[in-house]
This record gives sequence, C-alpha cells and structure tokens, in this order.
Amino acid sequence: MKKGKKGFTMIELMLVISIMAILATLSVGGYLKMLKQARNKRVDMMRDSLQLALTNFRGQEGRWPVGLQPAKPGDITVWFEGAEKNWLVFQDLINSKQAKYLTPADYLTKIGGTGRVVTLQEAIDGKDRRGQSLPGGTKPLGYANPDKPSSFQFFRIEFNLLTDSVAVHR
Repeated sequence: MKKGKKGFTMIELMLVISIMAILATLSVGGYLKMLKQARNKRVDMMRDSLQLALTNFRGQEGRWPVGLQPAKPGDITVWFEGAEKNWLVFQDLINSKQAKYLTPADYLTKIGGTGRVVTLQEAIDGKDRRGQSLPGGTKPLGYANPDKPSSFQFFRIEFNLLTDSVAVHR
C-alpha cells in the first residue's frame, strides 16, 4: 500500500467476508438444530400428557376409555395405532364435557382423507380458524413430524393387560 492512502486491500476484504460467511453458516446450523430439538420436545410433552390423561381416566373412572381385546389369545398387550384406532382411544377423554382429562386445544389432528391438519378442538367443533366448516371424518390424535414438518404422524398406544398400564409411543 502506498504511503498516505488509507483503505483495505482486496485480500483483506475477502478474508473478512469469508470469516463472516463461516460464522453465519455455523449460527444458522445451530439455530436449525435448536428448532428441531424444540419440535421433538413438544412432541414428547404431548405424548407424556396423553399418557397421563389415559392413566388419570383409568384411576378416576375405574376402566380404560376403550374395550381392550387382545389380537390373539395369550397376548398381554393391545396396540392402537393409525388414524381411526387412535381416535377411539381418546374419544371419551376428548368428548368429556368437563375436559378434566384432556384439553383438546393443544393437540393436532388430521381430518380424514383431506390431508388438512387442524387443532383437535377445531376438528371437534367442525370449523377451522376462519369459521369455515371442515369435512367430516375421523379425529385422530397426532403430531407434525419433527424431522419433516409437512408430514403428519400418529401416536401408537399400547395397553399392557398384565400390568394394567398404558404407554404412548411416537
């Protein structure tokens, strides 16, 4: 650089810009990882809440909310998974006028056959956020897949007949 001229050389500018680009890349990657962890945590909290609601129902009502029939004689577990069967498990808990077991506003559902995802309360009311009627169908309980938020997953519910307990799985 000549004496008396002030400024940066092209190499210095390129070096600073490349360092800033590397830092930006690292921070965006960290943010995306944190976002995925938050989604996973929310799904885990939903799962735990559903399991607790089922257990509370059993304790207070003296029965499970569904009739449990093993698939084969001698089986000690009954599984409920997928769209229609999932809704059957939670039907009594959701339709309860007191809503003392499960508050439906926080859970997601997929309206049968349409691919639309709404809150469970909207599905029960039959109207979306804008007040438009939803098509009829099942009201399964599920969650947006944290690995692919555009896809919808359903919880799997396992009743253990031997221990008289329930587990909700992702």
